[in-house]
Amino acid sequence: MLADRYAVGKRIGAGGMATIIRATDTHMDREVAIKVLHRHLADDPEIRARFKLEARHAASLSHPNVVAVYDQGETDLPYIVMELVDGPSLREVLAGHGPLSPAQMLAVVVPLCQALATAHAQGLVHRDVKPENVLITPDGMPKLADFGIARVMAATSHTATGTLVGSVHYLAPELVGGIEATPASDQYALAVMAFELLTGRKPLPAETPMAIALRHANEDVPPPSRYAPEVPPALDTAIAIATSRDPQQRYASVEAFAAALTAAVPDGPDAVTTTSSDGTVHTMILPPEDLDTMSRAAAALDERTRAEQALVARRAAPPPRRSGPRRRPGRRAGRGAGIAAVVVVVLGLLAGGGWLYWDQVVAPVAAVPGLVGLDRAEAQSVLADRGFTLEIDESAEEYRLEEPAGTIIGQRPSEGTEMRAGGIVRVGVSLGPRTVEMPEFVGRPYDDITAEVEANFFDLAEPAQEHSDTVPVGHVISQDPPPGEPVPQGSDISVVVSLGVRQVAVPAVVGLPEADALAALEAAELAGTIVAEEHSDEVPEAGTVIAQSVPGDSQVDVRSGIELTTSLGPLTIEVPDVVDMSPEDARAELEGLGLVVEEYTEPQQTLGPLTFGQPYRVQYTDPAVGTPVQRGATVTIAYLTPPG
Repeated sequence: MLADRYAVGKRIGAGGMATIIRATDTHMDREVAIKVLHRHLADDPEIRARFKLEARHAASLSHPNVVAVYDQGETDLPYIVMELVDGPSLREVLAGHGPLSPAQMLAVVVPLCQALATAHAQGLVHRDVKPENVLITPDGMPKLADFGIARVMAATSHTATGTLVGSVHYLAPELVGGIEATPASDQYALAVMAFELLTGRKPLPAETPMAIALRHANEDVPPPSRYAPEVPPALDTAIAIATSRDPQQRYASVEAFAAALTAAVPDGPDAVTTTSSDGTVHTMILPPEDLDTMSRAAAALDERTRAEQALVARRAAPPPRRSGPRRRPGRRAGRGAGIAAVVVVVLGLLAGGGWLYWDQVVAPVAAVPGLVGLDRAEAQSVLADRGFTLEIDESAEEYRLEEPAGTIIGQRPSEGTEMRAGGIVRVGVSLGPRTVEMPEFVGRPYDDITAEVEANFFDLAEPAQEHSDTVPVGHVISQDPPPGEPVPQGSDISVVVSLGVRQVAVPAVVGLPEADALAALEAAELAGTIVAEEHSDEVPEAGTVIAQSVPGDSQVDVRSGIELTTSLGPLTIEVPDVVDMSPEDARAELEGLGLVVEEYTEPQQTLGPLTFGQPYRVQYTDPAVGTPVQRGATVTIAYLTPPG
């Protein structure tokens, strides 16, 4: 029981911050999922506070397509109690079903747009929209899960500290350079997910997470129709706008994105189904019941587009002629008009010449050159050749992983814009990769460092491997650079991973003399010890090894201790006094001491009526009573039998 309320069941799974456990809320009589913070993270006060903040933020969201948060608390570890969605993730649906049609994609993405719109309205950015974080309820409703890395937009400092959050395949380009996440970042991730649902593939694959992130920062997402011909052009356009590398060029909101998707698929959403081997059709995802809001938004979007086009057309049309009665001029007026016309022509020629001189000589018009990718000195030289002035816009400076410090990353006006000599071109300059503190990897499992390596775009070399007496198998022994050292994101790093304690084979030393056995164990890098000595009839040579604690050919840790038992030789005993015993009793006593018994009999002697000796009683032994013999020796017992 947890908190005297939740009956804890089996483990469901685990994420980067917590383990998910199935449980029963005994107060409300319902099944729930409990997220428990990983123990190795719970020692960090900042992470504990962030974990609790997650619960408060997620609990504030109330939407049918968001996994609900019911409760939070702390016992040994902090925990959050959430709605249990007993169904597959969208990743599992995609793996089992394959790519979706445009109508089926609409049934998934539009509800998620509505869920994100609710979060954005409350100042929350999800930051990790991907198929794994979309759960499907048994009744076919998609729910967005894990707002665990969401932050209040106005107060977030997570990105500012150099930590990048989110799956790299869905990472918006602005996040690669460390810019703060916004609702536009969620829109980008959702559009990439829509691309994947339509095509069944990632849009910009690469071999390493760093290479993937760089592709998202430098390349446009291709149109999904390239891989799925049934995708209409309008849907290509909607996804292209939502995945624009410039956040300002994306839709104003996820609701507008949803409206564009709805307008691009006129037939509306369709259910996602699968057919079993017996021909039975199973519904996996149902379309939303009410799309009126989205349809109205789509219509409004079309109407706005038409209005903008009409405005452009009106501005391009020539002004209408002035109407009204014209006054008939008199002859005097005609002469005055002629003189005025001459004056106007002369002045016009003078003005035109002056204009041409100013336009072509004093301040000629030239196209603004492209400066992106140049360093500051190169940009100044290029602009000076065309009579322009360079000005650094400090507000547009950004940390960029892929551009060295001082590289131009943006300009205003843009390349190709015509501007007169003397004009100012304002540029944004890269600050280079963000400097972060090298994380502590030593002593941690190698698999656990992947998230931090990817978040900082470190180029991790193939790990070296060494045996270690102190570091467990699979844990990091050492790292370069060392922990705590300031390093740029994207730096080359290396680690050494433990193979555990070196194993050696135990030699078989039973039957060897004690000295030879100890020497063989020492040569095998093991520590042999004589722990016992025993009499042995099978190994009569004293000092010979008769047993070892670990069998030969076993694999053990180097320098392990091996215990040996040596022989004292056969046991020496004295022949016991069995005279006057019955042969049966004598035999039992002698054999009980490990001796071999033989019998010798003689008939009783008679002399007339007299009979000498008692029959069936031992008369003597050979060797005699009290004689020392080794265990296993033969002792003969002699007794008389009745005459005749």
